[in-house]
Amino acid sequence: MPSTEENKTQFVMLNIFRVEPQNCDELLAVLHEVTQAIYKDPGFVSATFHASFDKTEVFNYAVYNGTQEEQGAMLKQPGHRQLMQRCLQLSTSNERIYSHVVFSANNTSVDPL
Repeated sequence: MPSTEENKTQFVMLNIFRVEPQNCDELLAVLHEVTQAIYKDPGFVSATFHASFDKTEVFNYAVYNGTQEEQGAMLKQPGHRQLMQRCLQLSTSNERIYSHVVFSANNTSVDPL
């Protein structure tokens, strides 16, 4: 993944949903539906979803090109907004963290700072 200096318009959104274990699978199904609705929108790069072993947290790592405002506008479109409202109803809290990629690593290399 490129460093911040190489691609200043790409950012990461980390979503942390806290959820009752009995709602975890339904939340993931709604998040899957949200992703199907937005994956071809301009600016969307990728999204990865993780569930904790005890099903009390769902983590989403999403990469976008553009600005936070453009990403926010995409999620405010009528169909997307309704799906996101359902996610908020199923979870007890939702925390969003926006960041730029600084460096990344894999099993063959670590990017320079």
